Amino acid sequence: MVLERIEELARSIAKGFGLALYEIEFKNSGMGKVLRVFITSPDGVQVEDCSNMSRALGDELDVLDLIPTKYYLEVSSPGLERSLKRVEHYEQAIGQKVKVTYREEEKNATLQGVLERVHSDRIELSLAKKKKEEESRVVEIPYEKIKKARTVYEYQRRKKE
Repeated sequence: MVLERIEELARSIAKGFGLALYEIEFKNSGMGKVLRVFITSPDGVQVEDCSNMSRALGDELDVLDLIPTKYYLEVSSPGLERSLKRVEHYEQAIGQKVKVTYREEEKNATLQGVLERVHSDRIELSLAKKKKEEESRVVEIPYEKIKKARTVYEYQRRKKE
């Protein structure tokens, strides 16, 4: 209940800065409780965006006293290789390379491919050809079987001139 209120508050504050809330985590760490807020922007997230969001959210959380214990607030971008947890995360990643670990029969399996489609109950991954004469194939994975998924950043090497 408290986390939902914090999420609503963070979403509203992010929107005011022209940002979008990607995800919130509230976890224990070696230094105590940590509230991690991940923000995105079509133009990319700058240090100033994180600073502004942290200041505004921290001030509101102090006034509302939603978290009764001591905690640390961290605001950042989800990074180049983003965790995919919600349907909207998958929708934002259509056309990108992703790595998915899922339950297949009695063991975990991992596939890497291009996220082609997102449905309400499953995703479709296009897997690269293993041999030149093979066609690429599409695999459907139900959300309920997905253990973890993330985007895969492909580094582009610059050609020497």
